[in-house]
Amino acid sequence: PTRLSCQGTYFQFKKSENLPIKLKNMAVRANCDLSGDPEVIITWDSDKNSSVYFVDYCEGTTCSPTTSLDGVPEDSGQDGIRRFYAHIDDPFGLTPPPIAGKTYKYRVEGAKLSNGEYLVGPWSDTLSVTIPQNICN
Repeated sequence: PTRLSCQGTYFQFKKSENLPIKLKNMAVRANCDLSGDPEVIITWDSDKNSSVYFVDYCEGTTCSPTTSLDGVPEDSGQDGIRRFYAHIDDPFGLTPPPIAGKTYKYRVEGAKLSNGEYLVGPWSDTLSVTIPQNICN
């Protein structure tokens, strides 16, 4: 299968026996970003076998995360041994911003580029967060 990795760029993906690591200690939290808009911060423990991470999300309480957040960088943010990614108001308009009062679900997958293919491990557990209505007031 193929998946959009960067704007306009598609890569081949395949499940790998060499990346059996399910990412651990995932957490999500709602915040108010510096411009006064809601954001969701997704964090997880680094995996030594993964050089790239992909974050999928969905909106709602009964959905399954299958929409990729555009622009997940290869170094998805690093703070010591924790990795993080912020779901924010995308300045390019490629990803809808999180909205106060809505619920979102997220999952993360570790991957490694090898011979033009991304070898991907299993998805993390799916976590949800409801953004408080008055988070930025």
